[in-house]
Amino acid sequence: MVSGADLDPRALNAARLQVWPEEENSADCIASVLRLESHHSAAFVEDGRVAAFVDGFLTYSGEGVPRWEVDLLGTLADYRGQGLARRLIEDNLRAGWQRGASFSRALIQLENHASQRAFAACGFAPADGVVRLWVCSRPLSEPAPLPPGQHLVPVETFNYRGVWLEGKLSAQGLRAARAWLPQGGGQICGVLMPREREDLHQAAQNEGYAWVNDYQWWLLSRLEQGRKEE
Repeated sequence: MVSGADLDPRALNAARLQVWPEEENSADCIASVLRLESHHSAAFVEDGRVAAFVDGFLTYSGEGVPRWEVDLLGTLADYRGQGLARRLIEDNLRAGWQRGASFSRALIQLENHASQRAFAACGFAPADGVVRLWVCSRPLSEPAPLPPGQHLVPVETFNYRGVWLEGKLSAQGLRAARAWLPQGGGQICGVLMPREREDLHQAAQNEGYAWVNDYQWWLLSRLEQGRKEE
């Protein structure tokens, strides 16, 4: 397993594009992420080729709770079924606990059963409810204050630099996330909404957000993992 600054961003990007060919080239973005102390990236490399990879990073809730986001996990087709994803998740979790995270979470698409099995094997369990991901790449040039009870989470990932909107969601919050883009140098703002909240989906659509897919949070608390290991 290779991690951190020892990773080749071009090789990681090539592997990422094989797993998600619809994504854009982001070798420069990956190189930037590999330099961040808040992140932990790792990969299995076979004969100079990245076989499987993961990136995780620390964020904070609106109440200041430290969370470890297992954000991107991929295994190339030729290397699946060898348990590489599980080993990468376990390594990523250790990095998250070392950085003080209270719990870890992963956002998994409903149809991604392979990823669900890998996270379940590491002790994660699905949260109740399904969430719908909306994203927007249209920056707002005019000011838009963030309403009370809502929280913007700046993030930098293998795929993009941007911001997540969390809390008591509203149309004004969606606008505030768009207004952050030119100020924060971001490319994308994103928000997760309960699938049943049609009012919020309509508000997102009105603000120029596009629906990506439906997901479920998978969670593991540091305390719960400790109990399972006793």
